[in-house]
Amino acid sequence: MLANSMVVLRAILLVVVQVILFDRLTLFDISRPFPYVLALILLPIRMPKWQGLIIAFVLGYVVDIFNYSYGIHAAACVTMFFIRDFYLHTILGVTEESNGLEPHLGTIGPSTFLLYLTGMVFVHHLIVVSLDIMSWQRIIMILIATFVNTLFTTILLIIIEIIFYYQRGKTR
Repeated sequence: MLANSMVVLRAILLVVVQVILFDRLTLFDISRPFPYVLALILLPIRMPKWQGLIIAFVLGYVVDIFNYSYGIHAAACVTMFFIRDFYLHTILGVTEESNGLEPHLGTIGPSTFLLYLTGMVFVHHLIVVSLDIMSWQRIIMILIATFVNTLFTTILLIIIEIIFYYQRGKTR
């Protein structure tokens, strides 16, 4: 029960920070970080897929409401969570022993966590940028914006992870 309330509290806090602060922050007029995806990235590893997809849709839809973005974030979040299990287990080799654990630096290891975080953020941003620009003539712009957004958001999420989770996870 306590773990579920922490997941909900973390998601609410990240969405509020996204809407109030990071929606107004732009880097070089091309990149805007989306730290709210950390709420999806840190969901328990063996969460039932249907629960995760509902959470992903609701989280993305709430961000869409505040950004007037017509479902772009909802589509990106649902897609990101849909491929998450395949990416974690097949590509990164996270085992079934991690049942119920949240994927943090301390639980799945720094290199695996960095690959997991970067992959999930890349998928999210590729979908958001592609649906936002929606033109194959601007494919170079889509790729540049995706890479810059991924880099900016990944650095921000690593800082958040180190500040709020890594030190606490070492003492457990």
